[in-house]
Amino acid sequence: MEDIMAFNWERAADIGGKITTILCFAAGLLGLFQGQSTGIMTYTIFSGFLLAVLELPVIYFCFPKCKRVRSEILETLHFDQGPIRATVYCLTTILMLKKPLTIAVIPGSLIVITSFLYIMNFFVKRSEDAEAAAKTSYNPVPGERVPISSGGSSTGSSGFKF
Repeated sequence: MEDIMAFNWERAADIGGKITTILCFAAGLLGLFQGQSTGIMTYTIFSGFLLAVLELPVIYFCFPKCKRVRSEILETLHFDQGPIRATVYCLTTILMLKKPLTIAVIPGSLIVITSFLYIMNFFVKRSEDAEAAAKTSYNPVPGERVPISSGGSSTGSSGFKF
């Protein structure tokens, strides 16, 4: 369990997203040149464009509008949360994994793996936040006397009115 918590899931998801984006373009173009299913290869290339806007910050230098599109996507669709991003990524693989004999299966499989990395990153961060919140809350030391409040009444220690 400690190994899972210690692993840098965010970095792995970032690297996976960048590799998958480039692979979508490469596999789509290679599949088109080989004469494989034109629709699936075109879809793979367009999926690469979607991933490029979200995963490749280099694209912002070439196309400044993409930075604004990315910020809109992150704010309105909450794409910064792992499960939402992973779900959308998995939905993009539907056509890529439809025909198992095309080269689009490779980027489709990597998108599924990247989705898993984003989900793991989300849950590890969530558990770290829960641990930090538990440490900051008041936990008495064993054996320490904790004062018992009287419930705010000034009628004695028992709180009953006589």
